[in-house]
Amino acid sequence: MSIESLKHKLHTHCGSSVNSMVLQLKDETGQLVAVLNDDCRKLGFYSPRNGWVAGPTWRGARAANRLASNRPQATGRRFTAHWLPHKG
Repeated sequence: MSIESLKHKLHTHCGSSVNSMVLQLKDETGQLVAVLNDDCRKLGFYSPRNGWVAGPTWRGARAANRLASNRPQATGRRFTAHWLPHKG
C-alpha cells in the first residue's frame, strides 16, 4: 500500500484533504519514527511494527483551522497484523 493510498483511507475517517495531510509514524511510546512525506513510497519502506501508529498532521490553512476548531483531532491508525496489507 502506498502512502497516498493510506492517506485516502484516512481521508474517510478524518475528512481532511489528501493533499493537506502529512502522515507521521510513531512507535508504541509515541516517539516519532518517520514523516511519511513521499506519496509514491510503499508503507513497508518504513518498516512499521505492531503497535506503531500512523496519523495525519495538516499543513497550510487547514492546520490553522483545525487547531482553532473544537472538533476532535483524528487519531492515528494502529498497525496490527490483520490491518497491514498481505503480501502474495
